[in-house]
Amino acid sequence: MTDLFALQLNLLVATRVAEEGLDFSACNVVVRFDSLETITGFVVLIFSTCRSLYPFKDRIYSYIQSRGRARTAQALFVVIAEEGSEDSARYHRYVKQEVELKELYADRPIDEDLDEPELDDLPTYTTPAGALLTYRNSVPLLSSFCSLLNRTDQFTPAQKPIYQLLDEKPPFRCQLTLPKVQALRQRCFTSDYLPTKKAARQQTAFNCCLKLYRAGALDDHLLPMRETSHIGAKDADGRPVSRAPFPKHSPIASPNPFGNFRTSDKTYLHIVEIVNSSGTRLLGLVCGLPQGGLEAGELFGREGSRSTVRIIGMKEHGWSSVEEREERLKQLEYFNRLVVSIQLNRKLSNETFYALWTLVTPAGDIDFDGIDNAFVRFDESLVTPESIIVLPFRRPRRRLGYFLRVRQDVTSSSPTSEIEANAPQKRKVIQR
Repeated sequence: MTDLFALQLNLLVATRVAEEGLDFSACNVVVRFDSLETITGFVVLIFSTCRSLYPFKDRIYSYIQSRGRARTAQALFVVIAEEGSEDSARYHRYVKQEVELKELYADRPIDEDLDEPELDDLPTYTTPAGALLTYRNSVPLLSSFCSLLNRTDQFTPAQKPIYQLLDEKPPFRCQLTLPKVQALRQRCFTSDYLPTKKAARQQTAFNCCLKLYRAGALDDHLLPMRETSHIGAKDADGRPVSRAPFPKHSPIASPNPFGNFRTSDKTYLHIVEIVNSSGTRLLGLVCGLPQGGLEAGELFGREGSRSTVRIIGMKEHGWSSVEEREERLKQLEYFNRLVVSIQLNRKLSNETFYALWTLVTPAGDIDFDGIDNAFVRFDESLVTPESIIVLPFRRPRRRLGYFLRVRQDVTSSSPTSEIEANAPQKRKVIQR
C-alpha cells in the first residue's frame, strides 16, 4: 500500500474563501462534497501543492468557481452525489450549460464602447481649493454622492443615478435621472450631441456635479457635505443641531383606529366582501370602533392572483354580559391564531390582535358555530385532488397543502424506503 503521507500532498479545505482572489496554479484535484445549487461560485475541498490551510467560514453553493479551480489539462474535478438524485441531475445540467456558455462567449459581439476614442479639449472646472472636476471623474463622484442618500437599512433600495441613451447611432445624447436631492430641484440632465456614448454619459454627470457644487452639496474639495455634531453646527434649515444622545426607546402615542374590543361595551361587525376569479366570499371584521369611509382595495396572491376587498356593511354587536364577551372574544382569538399560524407556519403566543376576522351567517351575524367547526377531520370522500387541506404536525404548527391521494400501504412510522420506493440508497462519485 502506498503511503500517502510519504507523497507529501498538500490538502486545502475551504469554502468561498478560496473562490476568488487566490491563485492555485498547481491545483490538480478538486473534490466537492456539498450539493450544487447554482451555477456560479464554491470550492469545498482542494488537493494541491498549495501550502496554506483555511478553515470553513460560510457556505455558498455553485459550480463555475469550483470547476474553475480544476482548470489545468491534468486536473480532475470530482463531485460526490447520490445516484439518480436531483444533485446528480443538476450536475449534469451544469456540465451542459458550461459548454453552451463557452460557445455563447466565443461568438459574442464586441462592445463598441471598448473602442471609443478619448476626446480632447473637454471642459473642466477648478474649485478655489484646487480640486479639479473633469468629465472622467464626474461619473464616480456622482455615484459616491448618491451612495450616501437615504440608505438607512437593508430594506431601503440604494439611490443610484440612472443613465439612459437617447440615440442608437452617433452622435449620441444621454439623459441622467438623479435621485431626489434636497439641494437641487432639477432631477433630469440631458447631454449635447456627442460622438461617443461615454462622452455623452460623462457630460450629464459633469453638469450635475457642477450644479451640486454650486448649490453647496459638494465642498471645495469636491466631497459631499455632511452635517457635523460639533458645537455650533446647524442643519440644512439653519437650526442648531442638538448634541443630546438619542434614547434607545422613545415613547410615541399612536391612536388605535380599530379601538379596543376587549373593553368596549359595543363591538362593531363589518361585513367584508372579497371578489376574485373563484367567486365572491363574505367575511366579518370585528373592531372596537366603526371603520367608515374605506374604499375598495386589492390583494395580490403569490401566483399573481388578484382579489378586490371592500366593506359593504356594518352593524353593532352587543354582549349580554362581561362573561359572554370574554368567552366569545377568546373563541374568536383562538380561531384567528389558528388561521395566522397556518399561513406563517409558526406558533403565535404573545401577539396582540387589534381586529378579529370571523365567519358570518347569511343574516350578517358572527357565525360562532362555523368558527367551532371550521376545521374538521379529513374525509377522503369529501375532497378532490388539488384541494387545499391543513396538515397538522407533531410540533405545535400546521401547514397548508394540496391533497393528491391517500395511500393505505404506509403509516407515519414507515421508513423512507417504503414511502418513496425510488429513493436513492447509494452514493457514487461522478468524475470528469
